[in-house]
Amino acid sequence: RAAALHGPHGRVTGYLGTNLDITERKKLEEQVRGVLESAPDAMVLVNGDGEIVLANAQTVKTFGYQREELLYQRVDVLLPERYQGGHPAQRAAYAAAPGPRLLNQRPGLAGRRKDGSEFPAEVALTPIETEEGLLVVAAVRDVTHRVEMEQSLRSNLETQSAFTALLRVGLEPLSLEDYLGRALDILFSVPWIALESKGAIYLIEDEPRVLVMRAARGLPDHVTASCHRVPFGCCLCGRAAESRQLVFGSHSDPCHERQCHEMPPHGHYCVPIASATTLLGVIDLYVNDSHEKQQSEADFLRTVASLLAGIIRRRQAESALWESEERFQLAVRGTDAGIWDWNLTTNRVYFSARWKQMLGYDEQEIKDDFREWERLLHRDDLERALRTIGDYLAGRTSDYELEHRLRHKDGTYRWILARGAAVRDEQGNVYRMVGSHLDITQRKRSEQMLRERESQLLAAQRIQEYILPRAAPDVAGFDMAGKLIPAEFAAGDYFDYVRLPDGTLGVVVGDVSGHGVGAALLMATISAHLRSYAEEHSNVEEILQHVNSFLCREVEDVHFVTFFFARLDPQLRTLHYINAGHPRGHVLNASGALKAVLDRGTMPLAVMEDITFELHGPIQLEAGDVVLLITDGFLEAFS
Repeated sequence: RAAALHGPHGRVTGYLGTNLDITERKKLEEQVRGVLESAPDAMVLVNGDGEIVLANAQTVKTFGYQREELLYQRVDVLLPERYQGGHPAQRAAYAAAPGPRLLNQRPGLAGRRKDGSEFPAEVALTPIETEEGLLVVAAVRDVTHRVEMEQSLRSNLETQSAFTALLRVGLEPLSLEDYLGRALDILFSVPWIALESKGAIYLIEDEPRVLVMRAARGLPDHVTASCHRVPFGCCLCGRAAESRQLVFGSHSDPCHERQCHEMPPHGHYCVPIASATTLLGVIDLYVNDSHEKQQSEADFLRTVASLLAGIIRRRQAESALWESEERFQLAVRGTDAGIWDWNLTTNRVYFSARWKQMLGYDEQEIKDDFREWERLLHRDDLERALRTIGDYLAGRTSDYELEHRLRHKDGTYRWILARGAAVRDEQGNVYRMVGSHLDITQRKRSEQMLRERESQLLAAQRIQEYILPRAAPDVAGFDMAGKLIPAEFAAGDYFDYVRLPDGTLGVVVGDVSGHGVGAALLMATISAHLRSYAEEHSNVEEILQHVNSFLCREVEDVHFVTFFFARLDPQLRTLHYINAGHPRGHVLNASGALKAVLDRGTMPLAVMEDITFELHGPIQLEAGDVVLLITDGFLEAFS
């Protein structure tokens, strides 16, 4: 550094200078620069005038400036414009009392990039005293990710709190309407979802395709009146019910058919409430008119709807159970149900007289002791019965109902349906159970017979499907089709196509009296014999005579078999037939008018062995004619 020396007339007469050793300062600057460059945060060195004298590479990356653009610029350039006016005073206050300081508690603290965008920031200030004055190192950290994580965690916590509240309130002894209203209050209290405090919950009640408003919040009377019942497909709520999909729309949406002009502009989330494949109702929630649909909100509301569905179904089931139990108690008074009353403290059980009579015992033959019931219980039912009682007493099941077998005095077992309810003390401990016994032995037998019958009928169906032709034969000039649709799994109905040695085609339709495996097996036997004999014989009378003789001689316990055998000559386009007690056939012409009735016949097969079968015809078939053959099952189905 130097200064000029001046003479009397202002002329420079010399210079006076000093030399300072700044080696240490340069080393310090290099050290500071090295530290700043290696720092993971944006770091700037600011002089006493608030100018940036050094910026590291992370500053360039964070704020989007080139390093040269920042040097000797006011540090205010890195702040949002709304903060720049007050920043000089803040710098002056800091210079008056410098010291390490972390600025992370100020709400809204942010940095401003070159493009004008902002990001949440955390700032740390560190003063450095130099010979040239105070320098301040400002470390700026972009905390966008942390803020987003905090917001996400906060939202998740608020979401879980809402779910917990919905479940907790669902356990309270509230009416369904009160619970739905509380559910709306819980939804409106969730901070992160942009709902107005208006909405309603609809349920499906007396009419299967009509929504009925069961709870509402914040809606004026004229809205609750006009929207009390909403058909499927009508307005936004009805469309959500129809599609079973979340619907988002504004009040000006063309689908918003029920307009209320007194309401301010608004939007809607309409969310279907469904359990498995059953639609239970719709949640209708209001949002600001300018609000856009958010996927996070939609996902949250779908989960809420799922929770509500489970609680609504449980409430409905409880209501139905209560009504059922009430009806049961009334019915017991007029039935022969046996009553029992078990004192768990003493293990004594009161068995009513009817309870004992149900098992063939007199009043004095069974003691009032729980072990009497255990003694009469079927050994195979013991473990299951005791487990059922234990689960109910422990609260693992809400109802006590048990089907079990008790030994009758005659040594046989009776199926008993036991139902009961527990009486608990103030601590929730069960000290008494009261219930009833009903003899369901006959019902159990009927169920077993039904299972056996279904098994037999299914077996008969498989037999029947096996013997029926897979497809109609291809006959030039004729279209053929056959179909068997059993009304009760399977019976003795049958049809077939049989090619005869003389080139004609046999069309057979038959029906064995009776149903089930026996009828199906007999028809399979008839089919086999008929086909075997028809391989070498074309005479229809002989074929039926052979089948009838076989049935009369070899088959026991058969009642009769109605049979219709038609022989079609494709070359001559003629039809001959034998009707053995079968429902009449019909021939219709091309215009649908009746052309012939095929009703002349003999008695059914398997009635008499010595019988002659008469062949009728010929009937000349013309283009467009239809021959219709049926069994009596077709007639029964339409009678």
